[in-house]
Amino acid sequence: LKEKYANDEFGSKYSELHLQQSFSNLGVTEFNLSPGDEVNNFRMKVLESEVSKEFPKDTVLRAVASGLELDGNVIRAASCIASLGEEEAKDGEEGDQGSEESPKEE
Repeated sequence: LKEKYANDEFGSKYSELHLQQSFSNLGVTEFNLSPGDEVNNFRMKVLESEVSKEFPKDTVLRAVASGLELDGNVIRAASCIASLGEEEAKDGEEGDQGSEESPKEE
């Protein structure tokens, strides 16, 4: 940004404003998510959910964006893709089998 706006009115007027440095001076820290972390709706926003054999339900598959916190209080939630686990795949298979078994019961 500094390169883009250094020579215009906005850049020259606000050249001392360094947002990241200001956040740091206030005690704002960044936090990241890792695959396998348990989904916590207070600290993260789930953008999508996908079926996964590797990770159980309600865990992070992929981090999308980091979050910000101040003294342990979240001021910007992190974003992620969460796991549905294998349940949804199994439910789909059971639903197909269940419909085949229905005529036998009658």
